[in-house]
Amino acid sequence: MDLAVPHEWWGVLSTVQRSSRGAFLAGGALRDLRTRRPIKDVDIFVGPDANTGLLDVSLHFKGYRKTTIANAAYFSDDESLQLATVYEKDGQLPVNIIQLSRPMSLHEGLERLDWGFCQIGTDGGNIIATEAHEKDIRQSTMTLCRCQSEDQYVRSMERAKRLRQKFVNWRVVVPEQFERFIPPSYSILAPLT
Repeated sequence: MDLAVPHEWWGVLSTVQRSSRGAFLAGGALRDLRTRRPIKDVDIFVGPDANTGLLDVSLHFKGYRKTTIANAAYFSDDESLQLATVYEKDGQLPVNIIQLSRPMSLHEGLERLDWGFCQIGTDGGNIIATEAHEKDIRQSTMTLCRCQSEDQYVRSMERAKRLRQKFVNWRVVVPEQFERFIPPSYSILAPLT
């Protein structure tokens, strides 16, 4: 896949990889770049082995400052996410460094993203997209691909509500296998209307 990824993103990813081998950029930034939507921020995933001190210093020398640190449980009940740190630089998009609780390949990381159209990433080489991503892009859909609890379902639907502000005419698809996580008082598309 050929996308004109901003040079700054490649530089930040390369810098992060010096403190965490196997770091990868994935999710919304590449999705929005591909679909020509406004980009909010850039997510880079790092392993539990990430040298956070080196990461802080390295990004500082690139002009980024650490602004926020949050337990990943704040935005996801995915047990593989541990910590999220936001770095900002004037004139650039915020960079979210998301620390994983265990080592994970780019392919595995993509499969863990809840919405199919978000399953696109790079480790600095080629840009890789899952079949679910490609299908959603072709069909202008947002397909729920990962859900393990009622809380995660509600969180994903709230996220879908925000995403529909960018993807106005895209249809939300909830496969039957996830319907068991719909809370009893919750319509399948309640937060989307």
